[in-house]
Amino acid sequence: MTSPPDVPSSCSVVRNLIYTTCGVAVKFGPEFYWRTAHFLGIVSTRDSREVGWAGRPDRASDRVAPNRHFHPLPGRHPKKGVGGMSVKSTLSSIGTYALGVVIILALLALPALFIFGGIWVGEKILPWLMLLCILALAFNIFILVPLALIPPTRPWAGLGFFISSYLFGLTGWFMGLLLTWTLWGGCAVVVGLFIMGIGVVPIAMLATLFNGMWLDLGLLVLVVVLTFGLRVLGMNLAEKA
Repeated sequence: MTSPPDVPSSCSVVRNLIYTTCGVAVKFGPEFYWRTAHFLGIVSTRDSREVGWAGRPDRASDRVAPNRHFHPLPGRHPKKGVGGMSVKSTLSSIGTYALGVVIILALLALPALFIFGGIWVGEKILPWLMLLCILALAFNIFILVPLALIPPTRPWAGLGFFISSYLFGLTGWFMGLLLTWTLWGGCAVVVGLFIMGIGVVPIAMLATLFNGMWLDLGLLVLVVVLTFGLRVLGMNLAEKA
């Protein structure tokens, strides 16, 4: 199986995330700035003709009484915080704004971190997973199959088949992730992850089929058959015990 390219060299996923971030900033950035500036007392709704922005004067909550004292900059009142509010309320509101920004940025960065992290982990552990799969297959054939023929030990054989199916499934998932990233790029990986998280495996099968990579396609088919076959066999043996 060909090794995947360097993660920084394939920037389609990063480009899509940048477009999404820019769209969110363009849509909500001006409103967030003016509402924050009005909250901090940098601008005021006292007189839109003097300040130049009324902060949506059509809302009753944004209208200011004519006799309200106007502080053009924060920190002018000796007993109150910015915007005429208490220091505690001001700090609480600023913390809420900051937490919201951090959460939005984290949600935008989470898909990229998951994809790049999965590729990095897959490159490191896939050779070891392949070795464990070979050992597990030999253990199933030479140890668990004879135990499955003996009625008293049949439940233990079923348990061994069931556990080993997850090893084959994990190996197949990392193979599908790396092959999909290598052959069809980040967009195909995103689509595959949206298909119940396991869509990278059938997409990798299609990618290897169209690229004529028959050995990799055969390995993917083999691990998928072993995953579901051993799982069903183990459950049946446990039920018949």
